[in-house]
Amino acid sequence: MSTQIRLFWIGFSIFVLIFFFNNNVQSSANFSEAVTYCGDVSNDIWIEEERTYQDKCIDDFMVGKVGSSIFEIFNLVNWRKI
Repeated sequence: MSTQIRLFWIGFSIFVLIFFFNNNVQSSANFSEAVTYCGDVSNDIWIEEERTYQDKCIDDFMVGKVGSSIFEIFNLVNWRKI
């Protein structure tokens, strides 16, 4: 094998190892942190039959999808206080 191909595979395997190590080491979210983060989100307005905006905010925080779209960021604002 040529040196360039060997260096490519070495670099690629190092990248893959770093990627997997980084994804496995991340700690899970704490529920009390989620409640603190979503404390300003309305708990009176229902999104679906069984959950409110605050429930959805906590679910997204625990999964790690907070702020994944502009619509979710827009819903985090408590418009009653403005």
